[in-house]
Amino acid sequence: MAKTYWSARIGTAMAAYYRSHIPETAEKVFSGITFDMYHWPQALYDGTTTTFEMIKRHDAASIVAIKDDKIVMLKQEQPRRAEYWSVPAGHIEPGEEPHAAAVRELAEETGMTFKTVKLVAVNFIGDNRMEWYVYRYVAYDLESEGELDPGPGEKIKVYEMTLAEAQEKARGNVYASPGILLRANSIEDLKALPEVQPLA
Repeated sequence: MAKTYWSARIGTAMAAYYRSHIPETAEKVFSGITFDMYHWPQALYDGTTTTFEMIKRHDAASIVAIKDDKIVMLKQEQPRRAEYWSVPAGHIEPGEEPHAAAVRELAEETGMTFKTVKLVAVNFIGDNRMEWYVYRYVAYDLESEGELDPGPGEKIKVYEMTLAEAQEKARGNVYASPGILLRANSIEDLKALPEVQPLA
């Protein structure tokens, strides 16, 4: 069953479009590590029916974390990928709530916990053949700081930088949450972004 979410930037018509990507009648024919595949019978304009296919990528959480008026940025290296800049982020595990995933990814990739972890946007990333949502969070009010616990396929270095420095890393970089960082003029702008709620 397709999941539906909304954000301040998704209007009613667009939300309805997102709901229709994977019909409730679709059958999951493959379960993968990152992708699931669905099939369903689709009526065509000449009265015949064919099988439509769509993949569902597991949703992700992405977090702009603020520590002492600095943005927490990561320099990452993963197998089959050159070193790159990012904000803390990762897949939402099956059965895991998005907020819990954001808190977990922050702890694993930065060693930090925050009093405030606020959902500020949900972005649809995909097309009529792939469904994928990314939950965008802003975290602030540092609570604790400890050791990193990255996955075995990650090498991570944590940096703290000014908003301007983080924005420079975010330009043209989908892994650095440019839609959040580049629309802010100050740290206070980031903290003041309105909270949104996911819909089941």
